[in-house]
Amino acid sequence: MTTLPQFLQTLAKNHPNLMPTCNVIETVASVGVDITNLLRKGALADIHGEAGETNVQGEAQKKLDVIANDLLLKALTTNAHCAGVASEELDDATSANADGELLVLFDP
Repeated sequence: MTTLPQFLQTLAKNHPNLMPTCNVIETVASVGVDITNLLRKGALADIHGEAGETNVQGEAQKKLDVIANDLLLKALTTNAHCAGVASEELDDATSANADGELLVLFDP
């Protein structure tokens, strides 16, 4: 069985132009694992309930949305291939790396 990182590494090796995209997908998947680990802790991780703010859509933010947003934002802004990041939880896009090739949009 091939893992996602193995598949992406093979894809990037065979199609070098896809390397930035493959790398960003690996970053998002890694954060997904972190979020899953928080979900497994449930109430002990204090991730349930309202965060007390609203997002750009006017919806009440959930604690998990804010936590997931922060984890993704931190990981993606340090990814060399991301020029910027935008999220439903943010009012504005966030600059990342001047030499980055990709703008990553997400809804945590």
